[in-house]
Amino acid sequence: MRKKDHIAIGHHRIGHYRFLLIAIVLMFVLRPFLEGYTGIGFLTDVFFSLILLSGAYAFSYRARAFIVAVSIAVPALALEVISYFYFSEPLQIIKRIAMALFFAYILAIILSHIFREEEVTEDVITGAVCAYFIIGILWAFVFYFLELAHEGSFYNSKGMLNSVHPIISDFWFGHWQQI
Repeated sequence: MRKKDHIAIGHHRIGHYRFLLIAIVLMFVLRPFLEGYTGIGFLTDVFFSLILLSGAYAFSYRARAFIVAVSIAVPALALEVISYFYFSEPLQIIKRIAMALFFAYILAIILSHIFREEEVTEDVITGAVCAYFIIGILWAFVFYFLELAHEGSFYNSKGMLNSVHPIISDFWFGHWQQI
């Protein structure tokens, strides 16, 4: 692995995308086990905040990409905090738009990094896994915005969700409708 693809912590080198991957996996793995607790919405928001921070951190070695990532992540994080003290549906929508823009931006940066690399390294593979998960997260945002544009679009005549996986429906629609 090339030196520019790592950061040094003590004697160990950690790839740029490793923290992002850990934050995404934590969100996907821990959230279902904590489903019965009342603070699940808060926990999901904490995981999203970790993903935003680690996503911006992943580009700290590229000044321009880092500045753009932070300029998208900071308003999203600020809206996240504000939404706990002041609930407003337009505020929630703006927050989700900012998050979706952030995920789209980091996906584009990760994919451009992956496709430019000539050598397959651990960092490239970790970035590819992150990109795969981020594509899934972006599709969840697409489903959210479709439901927002046309309420009930994923329900059939019996009130059941149509062709949306139960995990997606509970994870995204259930959490965001509770807010």
